[in-house]
Amino acid sequence: MRCLRFLLLGSVVLACTAMPAVAQLQLQAGSPAVLQAGAGSARFTLHNAGSAPVPLSLRVGAITDETSQVALSAPKVTLQLEAAGQPVPPSIAPQQNLYLSAVIASLTNSAAAQIRIFNGLDPVGTLEAVAADAPLNISISGNGSSATTPLVFTHDRKAWLTLKNGDPEAYNLNWVFHLHDMESSGAIVLPANGSVVISVDPQDDVYSWSDYIHPSARTAYLVLSLVPPGAAPKLILPSRDLPVGLTMQRTTEAKTTIGSDLYVIVALLIGGFLSVLVTGVLPVSRRRSAFRTQLADLANRTSSVSTRVDSYLRVLLRLERKKIDAALTQTKSFYPSASSSLDDIGADIDRLTKRLTVAERIDDLRRRLEASWATAPPSVVGDVDAKLQAAADSMHSFALSDDNVTAASACLDAANASMTATNNSADLAARIAVSFNDLKTRVSTFDLKFDDLRNALPGVFKVLDEPFGEAKNITPAMLYGIDHSVAAMNLALDYAVIRQTVVAQPQEIVPVPANPVCENAKLHQPELIELLSARFWQSLREARTLVQEMRENIYEQDVLDQLPDHATLRFETQEASPHRRDCVSAKDVLDRSQESAKLTFDTQKARPYLPVNFYIEFRDSKFKEAAALHRLAFEWDFPNHLQEKGAKVCHFFLGTESECPPTRDPAAKPVGDAAAETSPQPDTSRRLPLNPTDLDWPAFLSWLYGRPSRSHTVRVWVTVQKKKSPSLPMSRGLAQANAGAAGSAQPSGAAASSAQPESGARTLTNTIEIQGESRNPDRSRALTELLQFFIAFGVALAGLLAGGVEQLGKLDLIPATFAIVGLGFGADAVKNLLTQPAKKS
Repeated sequence: MRCLRFLLLGSVVLACTAMPAVAQLQLQAGSPAVLQAGAGSARFTLHNAGSAPVPLSLRVGAITDETSQVALSAPKVTLQLEAAGQPVPPSIAPQQNLYLSAVIASLTNSAAAQIRIFNGLDPVGTLEAVAADAPLNISISGNGSSATTPLVFTHDRKAWLTLKNGDPEAYNLNWVFHLHDMESSGAIVLPANGSVVISVDPQDDVYSWSDYIHPSARTAYLVLSLVPPGAAPKLILPSRDLPVGLTMQRTTEAKTTIGSDLYVIVALLIGGFLSVLVTGVLPVSRRRSAFRTQLADLANRTSSVSTRVDSYLRVLLRLERKKIDAALTQTKSFYPSASSSLDDIGADIDRLTKRLTVAERIDDLRRRLEASWATAPPSVVGDVDAKLQAAADSMHSFALSDDNVTAASACLDAANASMTATNNSADLAARIAVSFNDLKTRVSTFDLKFDDLRNALPGVFKVLDEPFGEAKNITPAMLYGIDHSVAAMNLALDYAVIRQTVVAQPQEIVPVPANPVCENAKLHQPELIELLSARFWQSLREARTLVQEMRENIYEQDVLDQLPDHATLRFETQEASPHRRDCVSAKDVLDRSQESAKLTFDTQKARPYLPVNFYIEFRDSKFKEAAALHRLAFEWDFPNHLQEKGAKVCHFFLGTESECPPTRDPAAKPVGDAAAETSPQPDTSRRLPLNPTDLDWPAFLSWLYGRPSRSHTVRVWVTVQKKKSPSLPMSRGLAQANAGAAGSAQPSGAAASSAQPESGARTLTNTIEIQGESRNPDRSRALTELLQFFIAFGVALAGLLAGGVEQLGKLDLIPATFAIVGLGFGADAVKNLLTQPAKKS
């Protein structure tokens, strides 16, 4: 009995010591083993969490498929130390970590497997393995497998897809269904050599409007991927994309059939009308469309012409383009006279193309000229500028002829040759040497007093002391400076001649009266010196204009003094027209008999789409071509907020401009036109009343039969002021200081006006009568022809619809369309109406 008691007590002690030894072993697995061709390795850590060593007898237990839990017999797994590949030690010390690896081989027929690890008979943990090269031999069975057997994808109804597994292994899969922006997903378990059915809910935004009447064929994609075991990265797992053929049926089959039938009926009408268009209207429409394309290209090219080209030529380009656009708009494809009208439009487009080509050449050459201002000799720049302006003047003819184009092209060729010559420094040096010798001859021949000018411009006159009379002494770097100095000295000598006192009577005791031309020229001497000292071509051009002003003894302020500097405008609301209560008129109170200048134009009555020249007419004829006009800024305001700049501008009217003058600030816009004593009343006869009971039948008949509308007047404004020249900030101040420092009596006449401070801008206005936009004289004939056409066409289609809707409703879309075209062309009434030739008047 005592022996039995000791035996039981020993068993209990052994059991108590063995249980903690097993529980204290901990297996910590990392990522699943990634297998290629059934081989790979899995790393794991074995940790002894107890306080006593544990004997190790590690072995591999059952290896099962993770999806089906079927035991796999073929795989081989070897456990070893990770560091050196040595066998597992016989024991593990307390709190020790062993870094082990399981080398796997021949693990096939499984996409994801579980490997159980035992220490003797006790389980320690589980390792996972995943095959990166799993075949995923999965396909779609039945509807949706191809384009020939599509899956009907009906809205608000589930679509069912059957997936078939062709592999002898089961798969745990995630699936995602992609159709444009639509996406559905789920998870399935696909047994080995088995199949499974998944459902997809169609969304509304995957359908197009045509799917209501004609379901379209689309292709979606079903993406299958293995469910990652544990912490396996998704990127290494195998996946499969399966195309799914779909028939996009937006609604039920019955409703789709009804929609298709309605579409066939509408297609009958459209097909008949298209047959009419092909027979009669399409040729004219095609030609008209080609002209529209040409005109759009010409409009883009016209817009690209910069302000380097003079305003007159740019206005002519816009005028011709607008005129062609209006002619194309008025030419209807179904008018009998459309073909002859398109012939005239083609000739107009050719003329516009020629004018635009020359304008583009002028623009390009002026751009190149501006780029060479800083390097090209001023004489060359001036010569090219004159030739370019001559080319532009040749294109100012409204009725452009081939002779005008030839003359302009010759000027442009000459200008291009002059610009190309700037690259030949030898020829330029020879030309400049000739100019230099002519200047020295002039200086030595005339007895002029210009010591003050020499002192004021030492850098310019110093050139006279150099041996530049021979071209060999002129290097390419000297060309610009020498040529500029020669031009500046010639202008200075011109000024010296002007200011030279011509009257000389020393024998008389009576003092000789001052010459106003000389006195005024001396007052502008500081400005001239500043212009001549500036080393760029524009200053020479301004100086040349200033010297011409000195010769004429007419300056900017003299021109401004000829314009009215004060007047008042009285605005009155025009209540006579209930349709235009916002229209206001301007009445000036300036006495016409006291005017010394007025805004005028070169026609008595303007017609739509014809050019009109606007300019200021002076009572004193000496101001007509005065050089001072080129040093003033002219800003013209036309109806519809259109503006132009220049002493003489060209403008055209469309005939639809506002009949009332624009509202102006009386303080800012003084006027000089007394012809506007009575503001023109707006013409309301062309507006048809909104109430049919108040219809003015005479006015309606006038509109119907194409009688011309009444003429009306519009107001034109011009503002004249001195140019803001940033290159001459001190010239006028120097002129006034020079006048004050003279200490002599102030000159009279023009000299006195030049010495006065600058006044504000001057503004003139005038009204011009515009003949109203003419009505189309063929309106009634076109209306008659349209009525004949629609009657014949309507009868033919009515018979077609009455006899063929039931039969054509059974046809498919394309056969129905061909049937409509054939029946439409077979309608004799429509064919005879369209094919009869138009009679020429």
